[in-house]
Amino acid sequence: MKQEQMIFRLFLFTIPVNFVFDYLYYFGGSQSLTSVLRIGWNLFIILHCLLTQKKLQAPRNNLLYFLLSYWAVLILFSSNISASVIEYLKVAVSLMFFPIAATLINSHDRFVKFHRYTLYCLVVYAFFVFLSNMFGIGDISYESEDDDVFKTGLGDAKLYPPAFLVGLIPFYLRQKIVTRKIFWIIIAFINFSLLLLSLRRTTLIIIALLISLFFLFAGHIGKLFKVLALAAILLAVTFPLYEEALTKRLEIRSNVYSEEYTVTQEGRYMELGYVLNDFEQNRYAPVPHLLGKEAFNTIDNYGFYKPRPIHVDYTYIFFSSGLLGLILYLVFVFRIRKMAVFYRSKIKKLVPKDYFAAFHALFIVFLLVGLSGNVWAMTYRMYIFSVMGSFIGYFRMHYQETLYQEQALPFPHTTNTFLDKYRLSL
Repeated sequence: MKQEQMIFRLFLFTIPVNFVFDYLYYFGGSQSLTSVLRIGWNLFIILHCLLTQKKLQAPRNNLLYFLLSYWAVLILFSSNISASVIEYLKVAVSLMFFPIAATLINSHDRFVKFHRYTLYCLVVYAFFVFLSNMFGIGDISYESEDDDVFKTGLGDAKLYPPAFLVGLIPFYLRQKIVTRKIFWIIIAFINFSLLLLSLRRTTLIIIALLISLFFLFAGHIGKLFKVLALAAILLAVTFPLYEEALTKRLEIRSNVYSEEYTVTQEGRYMELGYVLNDFEQNRYAPVPHLLGKEAFNTIDNYGFYKPRPIHVDYTYIFFSSGLLGLILYLVFVFRIRKMAVFYRSKIKKLVPKDYFAAFHALFIVFLLVGLSGNVWAMTYRMYIFSVMGSFIGYFRMHYQETLYQEQALPFPHTTNTFLDKYRLSL
């Protein structure tokens, strides 16, 4: 029990620690010592859990292990095995945090603790922005030579975790996951303002969709309009504070926010066409369509007109492992939702509707964000799979309680009963 408590405490720090590593990236780049330490930390958590948590050996995880093994074999055929291994680890590590979270988060108290720890990333992000604007450290994309341009600290998919956390605030407040409501409302609004200034479309879509879908699925449309009205009022009142910064950011990103812009100009839009064209010209066709071409080694390998990794998750996996890999990945992802639907049918009288609403909102937004991509973004992917795993673990805990009650057994039961073996497959 002490060992499990220790690994759970380490797990609680995993998302905040990786979020800090996202900022440290700007000090040393992807090949720095901090990147090695990050991978070391995450692999230690995974290996420790695999060695100590027998539930991770349950049949329900076999599909994931098969998928990861299949991808690992494909790496042997890469033209740059070392580059493929690095990218593979980023993807594999993030996926492994789903079963780990679903296993470790087996009580209401643990569910609450996990989400409270991840919320601290909002405080940390505000600090990153402060450092970036004071000392010029951090993301420099979409900036000009003008030193007065507001800096957002992080860039690209590194902004997704704060966006998801802001979008989940209504759920956290309604279910009392957080206790200091006024404090967290202020923190959430500050982060929303910072993300608004980033002008990253995906981050803004994440927040808008997550909040809207949560209230829609929870059946609280009226409260959604109240939240929107409050946000509009706060933005209008505080607009003079960030008007100049927003204007300068808009000028820099005028190529995206102009009337001449079309989605067909996006690299993400063109990627699939380049991949399909490359596959069709391959003399080993249709092997690439089925098994992929260069596992986790996409830069300069799919015919794009400039050195650029594939961004869209689904195109990236298709290129790396073919239709077989893409189908296996999608089956794994949709099996997560299948678990939630199954548990809801059994425990909907025990668990507030808000939990299922939050999970399904998360799942839908996660699928859509996959079109924007960055499958290699470790912190975001670890975060989203850990959060979905936390919900599944929470639902499973309640479901197992109902099984024990039906069998008139004390919960948790520690003897090697048939029921113990059966619940490992759930």
